[in-house]
Amino acid sequence: MATGQTTAQPAKNASGFWDIDPEKLHGFAMAVTSARFGLAAVQSRVERMQGDGYTPKLGTSPVGQQLAKKFDDRLNGANGLRGLLSEAMRRMDQFIESAEKARDSYRDVDDSARGDIQRHDRGGQW
Repeated sequence: MATGQTTAQPAKNASGFWDIDPEKLHGFAMAVTSARFGLAAVQSRVERMQGDGYTPKLGTSPVGQQLAKKFDDRLNGANGLRGLLSEAMRRMDQFIESAEKARDSYRDVDDSARGDIQRHDRGGQW
């Protein structure tokens, strides 16, 4: 191991490397939800930026037309704001779905282990 590097160590109170604190998990879920609502608000504003009122009026000269097209491309083009926001929302949804599956899996394993321990404590077999 190189100088200055450390290996991951469990927290002092942890029973191992995986220690899920339900309060911190809830706080994380709230932060993700807040971020998602923020993105949705921006996306809503961008969606309303359509129509004649938002089309740049830069004249009929070739330069004016090119600038108007450039502004439109920045909003609606393949790499424009609208597409990037849609991609960010898609990725946020995938992340939330993945986190929810991990949470549910953790809870299922925890409940199963709790049941096994309770059965064993009542004199049952492992």
